[in-house]
Amino acid sequence: MNSILENKHLKADPFVVPDDYFEQFSSRMMNLIPETEVQPARIIPLGQRIRAEVGRVIGFAAMITLVVLFSRSFKAEAAASTPYVQNVSSAVAVNSDVETDNAYDYMLLDNVDIIENP
Repeated sequence: MNSILENKHLKADPFVVPDDYFEQFSSRMMNLIPETEVQPARIIPLGQRIRAEVGRVIGFAAMITLVVLFSRSFKAEAAASTPYVQNVSSAVAVNSDVETDNAYDYMLLDNVDIIENP
């Protein structure tokens, strides 16, 4: 019984490179690539480039301005719609006893907790 290591068919190298393969490789590859003409780069005049950049800057500045204006108007609307002043240290909040009781109920506080732990 022949062992696998003694089999001459398994010892032979199945991968064989044809003669002159690497010497002719570059010429064969260049024949496969289609020839195209090199087009010159398009020259954009300086004035046209400056106008395009100025337009981009103006557009960006307009977007930032609109965002700032809309955010200020939304803040003003929100401040006008609330019945109390947000800065409690400089103003007194306008709340009724019913609203205070509802807030205490929401926080699960009893009147005893409020009196004992000021």
